[in-house]
Amino acid sequence: MHMNDLTPEQQRTFGVPPTQAPAEAMPGREPRDPGSRGASKFAWVAFVVLLLAVVASNQLGGRPSMKPTPAGQGAAAAPVADQTDPFAINAKFVTKLYYTFKQDMQASPGDLEMLSQSVRQATKTDADQVRAAMVLSNLKDDAAALELLKQAKFDPKQEYAADAALVEKSLEHAIDPASDQGAALTSGERDDLSKRYGWFGDVFLTRDLAWNSPERQRLVGGGGRMLLGITLGGIALLVAVVGGIAAFVTMLARMSSGRIRRRFEPPTPGGSVFIETAAVFVGAYLLFHLAIGAVAAIYTAKYHSPPEWLETAALGGQWILVVVPFWPLLRGMKFGEWRRAIGWHTGRGFWNEVGAGIFGYFASLPILFFALLLTLALVFLQGVIEQTIFHKQPEPPGNPIAELVTSGSGVQLVLIYVLATLWAPLVEESIFRGALFRQMRGRMHFVLAAALSGLCFGVMHGYAGFLLIPVITIGFCFALIREWRGSLIPTATAHFLHNATLLGIVLLVMGSL
Repeated sequence: MHMNDLTPEQQRTFGVPPTQAPAEAMPGREPRDPGSRGASKFAWVAFVVLLLAVVASNQLGGRPSMKPTPAGQGAAAAPVADQTDPFAINAKFVTKLYYTFKQDMQASPGDLEMLSQSVRQATKTDADQVRAAMVLSNLKDDAAALELLKQAKFDPKQEYAADAALVEKSLEHAIDPASDQGAALTSGERDDLSKRYGWFGDVFLTRDLAWNSPERQRLVGGGGRMLLGITLGGIALLVAVVGGIAAFVTMLARMSSGRIRRRFEPPTPGGSVFIETAAVFVGAYLLFHLAIGAVAAIYTAKYHSPPEWLETAALGGQWILVVVPFWPLLRGMKFGEWRRAIGWHTGRGFWNEVGAGIFGYFASLPILFFALLLTLALVFLQGVIEQTIFHKQPEPPGNPIAELVTSGSGVQLVLIYVLATLWAPLVEESIFRGALFRQMRGRMHFVLAAALSGLCFGVMHGYAGFLLIPVITIGFCFALIREWRGSLIPTATAHFLHNATLLGIVLLVMGSL
């Protein structure tokens, strides 16, 4: 039954505002959306051009660093430890777990050997060698730290050679204070190591302080929270695997028996107002981030680093875009008509749609798991090719969320979580599953519309290369849920559930690092 065939009482029951009889509608379709074919062509061109500009900015330009550099230091003096890389994550993970269980800072020879192997095996660069020595010394294994530096081959022309010499001198003095081979570091040398190596330099320089001192707690504490996050992550993974398989099989069974009915009603082709909405959103998003990048560049050129408030402003300022989905109202569309068309209606009942969103999300998880496995395989293959053919050490794919989580302030972490759990389900669903999917659905099959809208959704994110595959996949699945239910409440529910769970676990684990 078409929604326009319902009586006003039935429409109110389903939460669908009554609409006026269409002047132009194809059989089995909703009325043509406002706007003209000419405006639609222009908006499509603008949307594609702006989307490509966002992709180029994300993939080629990269995300500008918002991390302030120490006062008076140039860009080259940025702390080595601020790089979000596997070595830093591994070293912090090992250190914090060790002090969670070994608060007396005493370890057996077997413990030290295992920890030393874990840290040393993760080293890839000269900077990693220096940082590894700092970590091993912090774990009360000065001898292993000194041996690591003596065996390493540093290029005398590189800056890390001088840093290694400083650390080696301090280690020799710590092992045998009466020896003439080493010496205590001067205050200037300590400051240099702290500025250049961040967390690594600080844990090395405070290794002789008591465990319960505030300085050491700030650096090596947080292992309990990290373990909680890992435990919750394991529980969430188990629920996702079992629930995902069960929901996926149930969905397939219902589809094969004809019990799944697609409730989305595509519009008659010819309207333009919703592709205009998508184009305005991408343009406003691009303009906002270019403005943030310009401010960062100006401050960096003048003061060698962006202002501390800029990251917070960038996160909070995205809420400006919440007005963009209302663009059709400016084009003369009535609120009730807009709400029905874009999908913000209660369908078969609010809680029924919420439950459908949860079920649809779990049914999508096997598809998402496959996308994750494909991503891991492609990243691994890329690393093998870079090493064997180009003799280049592969760098980990960029992840702006991980960078923000590991280096953001408390206010910024709250803003990130609110953006992921409120802004994204409201704004992104309105744009990509509400406006864009509806516009595409008017002219193409729902599977193709879901794939293309998912692709547009994915490439808007700032992940590098193959990491976009899972995001595109989840966008595709959300679009299928929109086709199934017609309402955006299920897709917003699935989006909230996905982001809230993953980001919550990441904040617990990565935030403690």
